Amino acid sequence: MSVAITKFFERHKGKKITFGAEGKVETMEGYSAKDVQQVLDDVAQRQRETDQTWADMLKRLPPRPDTDDKPSTT
Repeated sequence: MSVAITKFFERHKGKKITFGAEGKVETMEGYSAKDVQQVLDDVAQRQRETDQTWADMLKRLPPRPDTDDKPSTT
């Protein structure tokens, strides 16, 4: 096990990813352009899945009692 951990740290030495609000990638250092593109693609896919999950949940909610189809008079 310690050999695997040592190899992992050696392979990722000098690499850094920082995330901002809501898990958005802010910086990536020490990665190839291909790696960066893969991470960005994966993050975008997860965001689409999250957005779809929320949209599906909102469709199942009953209408709020304080809303109606009448136009606002204010």
